Amino acid sequence: MTLKLDRLTDEDHRFMDHADRLVEWFRVVLDETPIEIDPAAADEIVGPAHLNCKAAAEKFPGVSGWDNVHFPMGFEQLLGLGLPGIAERARWNAENVSGREAHYLLSIATAYEAACDFCRRWGTEAESLAADFSGDARDRLLLIAETGAALSEGKPQTFLQAVQLIWFGLAMRNGPSFSPLGRWDLYLYPFYAADRDAGLQTPAKAQALIDELFTKVDSIGWGDGLMNLMLSGVDREGNDVTNDLTFMMMDTGRRLKIACPQVNIRLHKNSPEELRRKVTELQLGATAKGTIFNDDVVIPMLVSTGMPLEMARHYSCDGCNEIVIDGESLVDFCAVDATKSLELMLFNGRDVDLEEGTVLRANYHYRNDHPPEVSSRATRGHETGDFAKMNSFEEVLEAFIDQFLYQAEQVLNRFCEGIHHSWADGVTPPFLAGSFSTCLESGKDPLRGGSKWRSFMLFSGSIPTVADSLAAVKKVIFEDRICTAEELLQALTDDWEGHERLRQRFLAAPKFGNDDDYVDSIAVEIVRRFSDFVYGYDGQLGYPIAPALFFHTFNLESMSTGATPDGRKRGEPMAEHFCPVPGRAVNGPTAVINSMSKAPLSKMAGTAVTHVSLSRSALGTPEQAATLMRILVDAALEMGLVCTTFPIYAVEQMIEAQDHPERFPDLMVRVWGFSERFIKLDRRMQDHLIARAVEMDD
Repeated sequence: MTLKLDRLTDEDHRFMDHADRLVEWFRVVLDETPIEIDPAAADEIVGPAHLNCKAAAEKFPGVSGWDNVHFPMGFEQLLGLGLPGIAERARWNAENVSGREAHYLLSIATAYEAACDFCRRWGTEAESLAADFSGDARDRLLLIAETGAALSEGKPQTFLQAVQLIWFGLAMRNGPSFSPLGRWDLYLYPFYAADRDAGLQTPAKAQALIDELFTKVDSIGWGDGLMNLMLSGVDREGNDVTNDLTFMMMDTGRRLKIACPQVNIRLHKNSPEELRRKVTELQLGATAKGTIFNDDVVIPMLVSTGMPLEMARHYSCDGCNEIVIDGESLVDFCAVDATKSLELMLFNGRDVDLEEGTVLRANYHYRNDHPPEVSSRATRGHETGDFAKMNSFEEVLEAFIDQFLYQAEQVLNRFCEGIHHSWADGVTPPFLAGSFSTCLESGKDPLRGGSKWRSFMLFSGSIPTVADSLAAVKKVIFEDRICTAEELLQALTDDWEGHERLRQRFLAAPKFGNDDDYVDSIAVEIVRRFSDFVYGYDGQLGYPIAPALFFHTFNLESMSTGATPDGRKRGEPMAEHFCPVPGRAVNGPTAVINSMSKAPLSKMAGTAVTHVSLSRSALGTPEQAATLMRILVDAALEMGLVCTTFPIYAVEQMIEAQDHPERFPDLMVRVWGFSERFIKLDRRMQDHLIARAVEMDD
């Protein structure tokens, strides 16, 4: 076809050249990836976890597309049209647009034609190998050959072909990386049902194929590899979509001691009883899987931001529980830490003093014998008043809010500037872009109108640590008058060393997570003010910025933030997301739920991640454990929690594993939005998780 290229700007030409290089990069990656099939293996899904990007990186140094890998690709479109179908539609639609949009559609077509050839090569190799074998080995190789040929020529027709296309699609999108998975039970079910009804598939065979797919996904990376799977929920019309594959995938997640994929489940008031029972079983399993999302809160919350109802019903999650729209939205986020803001308020815009030459080091969350240096990204210098001269708790609270929202504004200013820069210079890789329906129709890059929605978020974590600290200041300084503000500042400067008696008084103050309004009301007010500020911020992005109660770097922030008035020393655990500080919730799990549910969580359209952590030894018999877990899950939903996990920790095993890791290679624990083998985690993170698991008796 002849492109209409009149009136192109320099920016258009840069975009088109970039897209061309990305397509060539993609073709080299596919060409250089070896086609290797083990004739003696039993697996039906073929292809590597990661493609060979080395040659492409050498041939096209510095060439990269925009993909922050925090959102699912459009598997629904990929399965619905197939690789050749997307290529054909891209070429067809290129006739109806002009300029850079037409050029981009042709780039997409070229990328998908290369993907078709990649599938064909796998089929050809399998067919060639089959000539030298007989029996089951030959049958398997011929099935692989048939699958490769089918995917190169059209859309998938069988359950196996659909699963294989998902696996190829993941590899071709990710290259050397990884990404969220989306709603596979919804997309794959029609293929399974058709095969089952035609007598081509049995539940046992399908279960084995899902086991194989999950095992391959686990080979891509590690626990914190973003590979979150969202199961059940409702469709765009509001109908429950729970199906046989939902249960099969939950069963695989419960049985296989693998870190990935992470299993998330959407529940709502009309979720079937069998699903609720299976959720309870998953929570109690040994694989630490099963984050629960509350459709009855999340969907109206998204609609309140201006999102169409049909789109809101189709939500999924990012790798760490952020809410995204499956295959239809991009996501970008930034973060502000509440506890560092508290430190800056207490010391009037500066950090607590450190001894000269002190270097702070900490691991993110994985074990590393050489932790990197850490420092806070907070903006120094914003003065909110001399804490020692404040005459009331209300004055202290307002000073904190001032500092906190100032820090939030600085973060958002930098964030929005970066987003506008990505719009100017970024180009989405054509293979990924072609999986978005809006892009395939319009030729617009998903960064610039080629996605149906863009999710922007400001995270904040550790608000419960701030609430605990401010409650302690209120009680010890302003009510009981046990010490002065100057004495507290000195104790914090000394990291509480030499001030143990005073520290115990601050530790004894009410703590978030115990259903005590004295401290919970402070957390509620902070969340309310945070929410109002974020929704009132205009970043000129075309979509709202959503607040989120989530912060994944709490292990680093706990080291870069000094001692706090709740009695915490530098480096000791701070609250993660919107959860009690580990070890502080002592009134039972329902008290934890009650504390968390008092805040306006229904405004946290980014996400509001909450944990209710239990010690396995406190659960009693299996029957008692199942009853308790069902009560807690129902309570979390009824009380309006958005996103909840119920980590169950074998504390004695965890402590023993710290000293004898070789004895516990497969001890799985829930960290936050992901599960991981306990022995892989940093020691401070291990201690954090152990402290979470309080013996809770209601």
